[in-house]
Amino acid sequence: MACLLVGLPLSVSAQSPPFTPAATPTGTVQEDAALEGDLTQLAKVLGRAHALRVSCNGQADQVWRMYMREFLDVEAPDTGERRSRLIEAFNTAFRQEQSRSIGCRQEAQQTEADLAVEGRQLADRLAQRYIY
Repeated sequence: MACLLVGLPLSVSAQSPPFTPAATPTGTVQEDAALEGDLTQLAKVLGRAHALRVSCNGQADQVWRMYMREFLDVEAPDTGERRSRLIEAFNTAFRQEQSRSIGCRQEAQQTEADLAVEGRQLADRLAQRYIY
């Protein structure tokens, strides 16, 4: 399974500008709306993937929930509207996916793989905001 959280610099030289998290809107209204949309969509993807994973591997498998926690640590580290909204998006997508009740069949595994690809694309797009 591909890790969805990418884009943080591995090292920062003394000459690099200070790190500004992607969570800080700094663009136009359209850019800020696109950022928020991507953040919310990634939370939904993680929620859906978590539901599928749990249906196949049981409640002990928390892989996608851990990715969500790491995502929140980067994009919404403080309590507030964004963090609440992202958690709600994750939880709603989780419940919706569970209600589809496809069980642990090949379809569920393929859907999880497709979600991993979609999540990776979203994470890559979000990571571009970290590149100065």
